[in-house]
Amino acid sequence: MNPSVLTDPRHEARALVQRYLFATFAVVGLCATVLVVSNPSTPQPARGMLSLAFAVVALYSLAALRWPRCGGAGGIVALCLAALGLVAATSVANGGGMNIP
Repeated sequence: MNPSVLTDPRHEARALVQRYLFATFAVVGLCATVLVVSNPSTPQPARGMLSLAFAVVALYSLAALRWPRCGGAGGIVALCLAALGLVAATSVANGGGMNIP
């Protein structure tokens, strides 16, 4: 078979992994929003801010799934950093400090 006819599979593999990661972030962001809202031990102001932040992460992930130009490698890095910051903020808001995660 002529190698110039075959397409490079790396682009399709990269797109598949990005779709998988954005879908995972969307589902986990929605679940985290529900968990933060329903947690009575979290103080009310922190509960509102954390639920809003998790909802923004989920909505951005859904937008990146719908419109791939919104996502990309930079979007995945931003979501990973946001998720790490939100996990730390949740543990601090619940009174455990940085020892919980």
